[in-house]
Amino acid sequence: MLRFTTSSTSSLDINTLRVALLNYIKSHQESTGFLLRIYDIDSSVEGEEQITIDILKKFAIDTENIFYQSKNLSIYQQMAKRLVDEDRAFACFCNNSLECSCESIAKETLQGRIANGEKFKLCIKKPLADICFKDNIQGEITHKADEIGSFTILTSDGKPTTLFASAVDDMSNGITTVIEEVKNSISTAKILYLQEQFGYKSTTQYFHIPTLDNSKSKAPTIKYLLQEGYLPDAIIEYLLSLTAPIEKEIYYLPDAIESFDFSKIAKKSNRDFSLEELREYNRKHLKNMDAKKLSSIFAFADNDIGELLKLYLENAATINELEEYFRPLFKKKKCNDVEKALSRLIIESPYFKEYESFKTYLLKKSNLSEKELEQALRKLLTGREKGPNLDIIYNYLKSYILEVAQCH
Repeated sequence: MLRFTTSSTSSLDINTLRVALLNYIKSHQESTGFLLRIYDIDSSVEGEEQITIDILKKFAIDTENIFYQSKNLSIYQQMAKRLVDEDRAFACFCNNSLECSCESIAKETLQGRIANGEKFKLCIKKPLADICFKDNIQGEITHKADEIGSFTILTSDGKPTTLFASAVDDMSNGITTVIEEVKNSISTAKILYLQEQFGYKSTTQYFHIPTLDNSKSKAPTIKYLLQEGYLPDAIIEYLLSLTAPIEKEIYYLPDAIESFDFSKIAKKSNRDFSLEELREYNRKHLKNMDAKKLSSIFAFADNDIGELLKLYLENAATINELEEYFRPLFKKKKCNDVEKALSRLIIESPYFKEYESFKTYLLKKSNLSEKELEQALRKLLTGREKGPNLDIIYNYLKSYILEVAQCH
């Protein structure tokens, strides 16, 4: 079983989405389950979990198996009490844990302070030895006992920390493989230490991946990228290409499930996340998309419209940018007198299958020069002064010519 844990108060970014993807891919490669775990203990903050769930669905990540940690509150409290009863955890009244001396408070004094209503949290005692574990990417990872120290497991209002909840749930959920960012390796060490206090013998595999540097691009949340018109498939391929080498020219999630090689993930990332690079991946996926499917994004179901849209991918790289080229096609154009006259002529003209026949007819009827005709016609068909060749545009728009060539 693999799990991806997200908070009800946080948004997916490029690194957290990549962790979710890798856990999902690995769960399929190992033919085991995938668990989406929601830390929703703090109910005072409005949740983001439904947004996260909806986004994961867009990336074809299975969200059927969801575990809300708020439903397990009494279990966490019981497990924390067990650690206190076994003298592995203690009540702490301090705000500054670095100067805490609560571990040595006499039992009678402790009971008196609790009876007087003083607020306290529960902390695990500092480990007596360093915590070491084998990682499949980073090798042997060691965190010193002083680095781990004593840390909170239950807050003063009886709520578990994310670390404590994860430690308990990883045991009860039977998590066999953990994939996290390397910056979170100390959290892994703390979870292992907590599990040791319960006598749990972990056989979990660990993969701690390097964190992608986003400082130059400052890419916002995944929600924003989707709103800007980046395709989930393009984001998937780009994030995985930043993680390990991939061989296929066009790479989709099923390809990753079949062939992504976790042994090729480097200890350190040698590439930063770049919006410009993502744009090129997005352009590539738009070009490769089925034309009819592409047209459906713009409320059509027409192969010709999809192929027409692809003409503009030399300049556009996202859905939003394509829309800037597509929207003027079907809008009434602001026309001069020549264009208005040409519009009326087109509306009254018969249907022509070939562009050359269409152009010859208009030249004869309008008395315009070829240059004047093509200039006015381009404006009527595309709403722009420049663009792809008119014969190509006409081939894709001829069925809609009466709708397209209108002035207001």
